[in-house]
Amino acid sequence: MAMKETIFPISDMSFPFSDVVELNVGGQVYMTKYSTLTESTLHSMFSRNDVKDLPRDNRSRFFIDREGFLFRYVLDNLRDKQLTLPDHFPQKERLLREAKYFQLGDLV
Repeated sequence: MAMKETIFPISDMSFPFSDVVELNVGGQVYMTKYSTLTESTLHSMFSRNDVKDLPRDNRSRFFIDREGFLFRYVLDNLRDKQLTLPDHFPQKERLLREAKYFQLGDLV
């Protein structure tokens, strides 16, 4: 006899992995707290009922197929709610694309 699947609302679920999340973004590895991700598209990605279906790399880190180098600025913005770029930062347009992808309204 097949078991019936029960789907619980996200608010009723216990978090399916530790509060520290390891991310592989375009080959760059980042570690952050789940609570840091709550105001971006990353939150919806990790709030799914089936996080086991999220892509992972060969070390079980969550894989995000985006620009790895620029993600440090995305993560800094999520942590501090501000963005500080180096002088003469040549990749502003690419960073803007990443901000749009991750739905960071304050950067767009």
